[in-house]
Amino acid sequence: MNNIEKPLVSEGNDQIDRLIGVAYEKVIPLMKELAKSAIAGDLRRDAVDLCCSVLQRRRKEGLLNGFFAELQQWIDKGEVNPEFINSDLGQASFQELLDFLNKEIPESERFEAMKNLFKRSVENSEFSSRAFQLMKICKKLDVNELLIISIIYKAYKQKTRTELEKIQSIFEWFSKVQEFSEGKVSAGIIEHYEENLVKNNLIGPRTYDDRSGVSYPEKFRLSSLGIELCEFIIV
Repeated sequence: MNNIEKPLVSEGNDQIDRLIGVAYEKVIPLMKELAKSAIAGDLRRDAVDLCCSVLQRRRKEGLLNGFFAELQQWIDKGEVNPEFINSDLGQASFQELLDFLNKEIPESERFEAMKNLFKRSVENSEFSSRAFQLMKICKKLDVNELLIISIIYKAYKQKTRTELEKIQSIFEWFSKVQEFSEGKVSAGIIEHYEENLVKNNLIGPRTYDDRSGVSYPEKFRLSSLGIELCEFIIV
């Protein structure tokens, strides 16, 4: 079995880690006290920061520890080459994943998409470089945008070209995406996130002077980049 050396997630020495652990065990009681203080108008900013910091640290550690366990499984199954993980591209992909996790606490769906791209980037295949490039695009999307584009992609894969080409108006397109989502998103929510998907060139812009038409109706508005991203993150 090939093993990778897992970097230390915790910072500082054992004594600090023990103190953090004790603090975390007291998070729920602390939150209750903070709520009481807020009602009384005596909410201390430093206490809120401490509580948030502990929660964020534990969440990030949980995601990262889960990732390392999954990475080891990939190696054990021969799905990724541990030597390629240590290549320049492998290290760059890993750094991209760490930067993504360090800047925010992503929803599980976003982290899963980034993990899928990381895995493809360290498979030492012709797609490795493309997967790394897509990581930079994927991290710009929020969880709702990822959900919407995945719905569009699944409809694109399931419906025939003839069926999709009949959807020519933007209002009908919103309605159909909502229908295909099976209640996950409304037409209004889709319209709200439409602009950023167009901005990132994942779906085509509206057409006609009154913006009532859609681009690429035969692909349900998906651009080539949008299709490529979905092919990498949807497994």
